[in-house]
Formats: sequence, structure tokens, C-alpha cells
Amino acid sequence: GTGVFGTVCLAMDETDGREIAIRFLPRELVDLSQPKPARRRLEQSPADQTIIEASIAHSSLVRVLEIGAAETGQAFAAMDLVHGRRLSAILSEGPLETQTALRIAIELGGAVETLHSRGLVHGALRPSNVMIASDGHATLMDVELIGARAAQALHGILIDEPSPAYLSPEQIRQAPVTDTTDIYAFAVILYEMLCGRPPFQAETREAVLSKHL
Repeated sequence: GTGVFGTVCLAMDETDGREIAIRFLPRELVDLSQPKPARRRLEQSPADQTIIEASIAHSSLVRVLEIGAAETGQAFAAMDLVHGRRLSAILSEGPLETQTALRIAIELGGAVETLHSRGLVHGALRPSNVMIASDGHATLMDVELIGARAAQALHGILIDEPSPAYLSPEQIRQAPVTDTTDIYAFAVILYEMLCGRPPFQAETREAVLSKHL
């Protein structure tokens, strides 16, 4: 699939033959996050290494295998391939049973806490970024984009137009994001899991943003 944050391809890890996912980042994001010349293949910045280490520290974070640049200079991130249904699709059918919602919340909260303990802010918590496996296990996706989103926020550039339902007040004001940004979105998701709808709804995007503020 292709979107504002690049193209995601199905690939095979030649070391063990398993299927993985590779995201090729758009050049404008790479230019924001890496003002210096593109890194050579397999070289990683300290921030990249922190993301990789954090991703393997909790079972509810998608595991990032490598962040680097191919011989062509194209920046990429390789991740585990996660199967399941997006939480957004599940919630479109109505609220969850309380025990199911709490189990997902505990797994998702642990994943977010793991990122925060390493100085990372996900910045895009929303049901479409949570994958639910057939056994009910929750996985937080887009961990590989933390550096790109941080650069985007730092430069005040809006590359995508995320759903207003999960934006924190500081994101709406384009102020620096912190741990509380994720905590706010986490609470919105928990509310939606229990009630079947986000806490703030309105006919226009601007009206929803106003309710958040």
C-alpha cells in the first residue's frame, strides 16, 4: 500500500525466509529528519537505534528490524509483518465488551509506556494504528515513523490530515508533543472502545477540534 508516509511492501527476510514488511519513506520526510547527506546502507542514527530497541521491549509494539538507506539512497524501515484486523474496523461494528476493552487497553498502555520510558512519543495513537490478532492480542503499529513524525512536528509541517477525533490540544495548536499527547489519545481510544464512539463528535472537522480545545 501507498500513502503520505511512503510505500509499504511485502518482502522476505533472506536470513530465515519469513515474510516481513518494508516501508520506503517519501523523500520530503527524509529531508526533514536527516538534513545531512543520506546515510550509507546499514548505518543508523542513535534515534533510529532507540526506536529499534524500544520496539523489541514490549510484545504489543510492532518489532522494527532495521532502519537505513538502500544503495539507491532510498530510506526504509523493515518491520515484522503483523496479521489481524485494525481496531478501527472492529469499532465500526460497535463497542467492545468491557473485559475485551480493558485487555486491549492494558496491552496498548504497556506499549505506550515502553516508548515513553525511552524518551519516545508515538504521536499518532488512533484505532487504525492498532492491529488485533485472531487471538485478541493488540499490536501498536507505525512505530518506525516516530522519528519522521517528530521531524514533521518540529518543522510545523502537516504532511497528512489525521482524524480530528484523536488529536490532543497541543497537536491542534501545533505545539510540541510530549508524553501527554499519547496519553490523551489513549484515553480517547479507551472511551471509544467502551462507548462505541469517540467522546467528541460534530458535523465538521473544525467543530471537533474546537471541542477538544
